[in-house]
Amino acid sequence: MKSARKTKIVFSVKERRPGCVLLQAAMGGTVPKFGQLFPHETWLTAPTDDMASYEVTDDQLQQLSMMARKSVGI
Repeated sequence: MKSARKTKIVFSVKERRPGCVLLQAAMGGTVPKFGQLFPHETWLTAPTDDMASYEVTDDQLQQLSMMARKSVGI
C-alpha cells in the first residue's frame, strides 16, 4: 500500500495563513512550489503565537491553500 507523501508547512491556525518564505526556511517548512500554492498576499511576515511547523499530506496542503486564499479574500 502506497503511503501519502508528507511535507512540512509553517502555518498559523488562528490566522489561517502560512508564514512567508523566510519563516518557512527558518522554521523547517518544505513545501514544493510554495509561491504557487500560497500567493504572497496570504503570507504572514512575522511569527504569531500559534505559528508552528506541521506535517501534512498533499491533500491537506491543497485545503490549507484554499483556506489561506479565502482568509484574505482571493
